Amino acid sequence: MTTESKNLIIKSSGRRTAKGIAIILIVMVVGAAISLAYKDVWSKYPPLRVLNQKQQPQTPVETIPTGEKRTFNLVFKESEDFTQLWFEMDGVKNPDIEVSLGDEITINIVNSGLMPHAFGVVSDPNDVNSVIFNSAIGSANKPLSPGMSESATFKVTKPGEYYYICLVPGHALQGMKGKFIVKESKGSAVTTPGTGIETSTPTSAETSGPLIVAEGNTLTIDMQFKESEDFAQLWFESNGEKNPTIKVKAGTQVTINIVNSGLMPHAFGVVSDPNDVNSVIFNSAIGSANKPLLSNNSASTTFTADKPGEYYYICLVPGHALQGMKGKFIVE
Repeated sequence: MTTESKNLIIKSSGRRTAKGIAIILIVMVVGAAISLAYKDVWSKYPPLRVLNQKQQPQTPVETIPTGEKRTFNLVFKESEDFTQLWFEMDGVKNPDIEVSLGDEITINIVNSGLMPHAFGVVSDPNDVNSVIFNSAIGSANKPLSPGMSESATFKVTKPGEYYYICLVPGHALQGMKGKFIVKESKGSAVTTPGTGIETSTPTSAETSGPLIVAEGNTLTIDMQFKESEDFAQLWFESNGEKNPTIKVKAGTQVTINIVNSGLMPHAFGVVSDPNDVNSVIFNSAIGSANKPLLSNNSASTTFTADKPGEYYYICLVPGHALQGMKGKFIVE
């Protein structure tokens, strides 16, 4: 049996279609009339999206003025006995450098000394890691070797009183430091004589630790040169102890085996004056200020402590004893 389905198609009359079109036109006309009537209102008030954007706080944009190009020629200098270090410009030691905000600074520097050095403008003269303005020439572990010269160009973007120092730890303490002043107002670059060579001793430096005593006529000590990650602290270490005091009897044969576990160059010696790297006694030196032991290298020295007294063993690289690399050496 077959069932046929019929599709019903509802057809509209012409009159009904015309009526629908008329309604649409009327709505459009009324809408246009309302829009024209309240045109001033629509233009007076911005869209909600714009209002929301205006309510959000705007971060002020700091404008750095365009300054002048300034060039300064500096030299790393050392005294013959390495007890004093300084920068020199046109015969002036550690001059104050004054520049203006926005100036483009070029530093040309020559290492005329016998030791490695590095340059940087810093916010804290006691922190070699506080370099600002991208001003560094070399670094603590990659310094400028003797006889080399290099340059850095940077823009000063913040007013204030800063310092330029040698970035090799201890060298600023030995006097290699000057003021770097950035003024807000424009003016000519000025260099004025600074305060000369100022040396200081950090309060955090350790000078003595646990005791190592020779039990016979010979003594062998294994030591390491150690550094903190920020290079602010330097010390000797033996069997986990920092800067142990060494005590021997006169005539004892002492052997020092030492490893440079740091990133900077170091040298060892027993000295009569801990502030004088040239006062080495007992022929005890391993390396020297201008020929230090490089990173990861090791060396040994054997000597006879034949004169009673209270001495020190120090790092012979100037400034490193001031940073804490110093211990007592007592001969009874």
